[in-house]
Amino acid sequence: RETGIPVDRILISSTHTHMAPAAMMCLGCPADEPYLQYVPERVAKSITEAYQKQQSAKVGWVVVDGSGLTHCRRWITRSDQMGMDPFGQRTVRAMMHPGYQNSAYTSPAGPVDPWLSVLSVVSSEDESPICIMANLSMHYFGGAGFSADYFGEVALAIKQHTEEKHKKKFPDFVGIMSQGTSGDLHWMDYSQPRKGISRKQYSELVANRVIDALSLIEYRADQTLGMAEKRLSIGLRTPSRDRLQWARPLNAGRGDLPPRNRPEVYAQQAEWIQKNPVAEVVLQAVRIGELGITAIPNEVYGITGLKLKRQSPLASTFNLELANGAAGYIPPPEQHLLGGYTTWPARTAGLVPEAEPLIVETLLTL
Repeated sequence: RETGIPVDRILISSTHTHMAPAAMMCLGCPADEPYLQYVPERVAKSITEAYQKQQSAKVGWVVVDGSGLTHCRRWITRSDQMGMDPFGQRTVRAMMHPGYQNSAYTSPAGPVDPWLSVLSVVSSEDESPICIMANLSMHYFGGAGFSADYFGEVALAIKQHTEEKHKKKFPDFVGIMSQGTSGDLHWMDYSQPRKGISRKQYSELVANRVIDALSLIEYRADQTLGMAEKRLSIGLRTPSRDRLQWARPLNAGRGDLPPRNRPEVYAQQAEWIQKNPVAEVVLQAVRIGELGITAIPNEVYGITGLKLKRQSPLASTFNLELANGAAGYIPPPEQHLLGGYTTWPARTAGLVPEAEPLIVETLLTL
C-alpha cells in the first residue's frame, strides 16, 4: 500500500537459525505468537524504508570458489548398520550428521555446491557502497544463546570490513548473507577429524572471502531487470492407514502436551498431513542483466541447486532457499530411495518425489 510494489514482485527470504523464536510450528514446538505479530511489521518497514531511500546506482556480481566453507552433512550408512526410523522399522540408509569419521557410514550422499556468489550495489556518482549481498549453500552454524546464526555475524562483518576499507562510515549500508540450497550441506567435514572453530571465526572466514571477491566485480548502470512468479500446488506423501493407526494412540496419550520425543513429533505430523495434504509452493526468478536469482520456499539439496545453476540460460545464477515460505525439504527423487529421517518431522520431508524435478523445470522456465 505504501510503495505500490505488486505482491508478485516482492521476494522475502529467510535465513536459518535454531536459536530464535519459532515462526512456525516445528518439531512439536508451536509458533511464538508475539513473534509472529512482530516479524511482518518489521519486514514491511524495511521494504518501505529501502523504497524511500532509492538512488541512482550501479550493480555488479561475481562468483568465486567457496570450497572448504560447506560440506555434505548427509551420509550413506553401511548395509549392515542401517538405523531405525521413528516408526520402529529398520529403513535408515542415510542420515544427517553421522559424526566425524564414523565407520558406520560410507560416504556423503550427494555433491556439494561450493560456489560463493556476491552481488554488490554502489552509488552511480562516486561508487560508494550501498549493499553487498552474498550467497552460500551452507545450512547454519549452530551454538548456544539467542542468535541469527552466522548469517547475522557475516552481515555485520561485511559492513565492518567495508567501512575499514573505505576509512569511512556508511550508516545506510546494508550487508546481507543469504542462504543457498543447503538442505543437506553444513560447515562440518565429517570425513576429517573434528576441528575446533567458533561461529564468529567461521563467519570471519566467509566475510573475508566475500570482501576479497569485490575486487573482481565490474559495475554497470545499464543492467536490465526482470522478475516472474508462479505458484504450484504440490501433494504431500500422505500417511498410510497403518501409519495413522500407529499415530493416533500416541497423540491421544499426549493430550494437549507438546510432543516429548521423536515418535510423538512424527505422530503429530502424520495427522497434520492427513488434514493438510497439499502445499502451495511459491517460486520466483529474478534477472539482473545476465545474473539469475531463484527463490524457493523449501530446504533444497545441494544437487538441486547445482542443477539450476548448470541448466540456467544466464551467465551466473544463485538460489535462495526458504524464500516466501517454509514448505519443507525437497530431496531429489534418488534421495527418497535412501530413506532415513532428519531432525525435521514428516511434514517437512513430505513432498512427493516428483516435486524436485517439477520445481527445477518451473524455475528454469521462469
